[in-house]
Amino acid sequence: MDRGLARERNAAIRSHLAPSSLNTYQTGLTAWDEFAAEYNIPGDVFQLCLLAIHTTVEYFACFLRKHRHIKSSTIDEYITHLSTNMRENGLPDTTTLRSNRLHFILESFAKEDSERTPQRLTIKIPLTADLLWRLLKFIDKRFADSPIALLYKAAFSLGYLIGTRPGEYLQTPTRRPHSRLLIDNVDVADEHCARPSTHVIKGRHCAFKWPSNETLFLATTPRSFPEGEPEAIFIMVPSSKADQLGKGCARCGTASPEGSQFNCLSNIFEHLRRYPPQPDKPLLSGFTGSNVNSADINSILKDFARTVGLDPNRLLPHSIRVGTTVQTDALSKIDQMQLTGHISRSGKLAYCRRTLALAKRAAPFLHDTAVQPLEQIRYLYM
Repeated sequence: MDRGLARERNAAIRSHLAPSSLNTYQTGLTAWDEFAAEYNIPGDVFQLCLLAIHTTVEYFACFLRKHRHIKSSTIDEYITHLSTNMRENGLPDTTTLRSNRLHFILESFAKEDSERTPQRLTIKIPLTADLLWRLLKFIDKRFADSPIALLYKAAFSLGYLIGTRPGEYLQTPTRRPHSRLLIDNVDVADEHCARPSTHVIKGRHCAFKWPSNETLFLATTPRSFPEGEPEAIFIMVPSSKADQLGKGCARCGTASPEGSQFNCLSNIFEHLRRYPPQPDKPLLSGFTGSNVNSADINSILKDFARTVGLDPNRLLPHSIRVGTTVQTDALSKIDQMQLTGHISRSGKLAYCRRTLALAKRAAPFLHDTAVQPLEQIRYLYM
């Protein structure tokens, strides 16, 4: 592909980027223009030797840090955008803008950023049980007894009770029509392309069980439901991000213990009883044929976060799954991983958070004087 076609292709791709990506792209180029003007950088840097190009980009990174006080990750994005722009304007593909020294510079900036902002102030806030029951009250207050309230309560309760990822029970809104972008007859797939949702739980994948009744009743046939409330829900997850072949298969959730502040199963059942889905439609699509999506959930979480004094940027749809992990960390490792569908210990650990419950479990061990008494210490260390 010649340079003219390459420029057209890249421009077409950028035209489909989200506004935030476009803004970052343009901001990076503007920063470069400011840097070039202040330090008399030649307009055609392509004529410089490779060492000079590397040194110029390193100074650009330091300029951004000193004068704009930008985080390491953002500087990295700016340099990527600069590279894209330069290649559109003739920079040979064999020319690299990044050097080993630039890598170390950005790494040192990243360490400074970490020291200034500890991980606890940047990671997702878990939607724990104490937050969830308050959130359910918040939804009741905002939407009163409307069907929308039932829908939102069912959505949050389903993700929390079953421990699913948002993409397994929420529709993800797309920024493009449901067709891939073709440029020069090439299928261009990036994170902004619309993709078919293969992991969303459908109506036929859900069934309820009542006490003293071994029959499972599909969520699509509420007229056949027995009297009273069910004791359990079964969800067949056809596939997921970490389980493309659906090996994990069914998940199950039960009613809350007596005296609990909320009952996830009851919230899910009440919505599906009144608004059953069609067998091949998403599970929560029965109300006016429209399924709640991740953007809707995100909006509710942000509004709720502000009312309880939490960072709205870190209470996200994925916080629901993180909350399930935090609440169940006293279970055995096998039980935990089966509940949330994790397939590796490292994947599970990314969701773990330190809690008071953990400290209480550790207290008896920490105060056991028989673990290594003085005589053993003298023998071993003296």
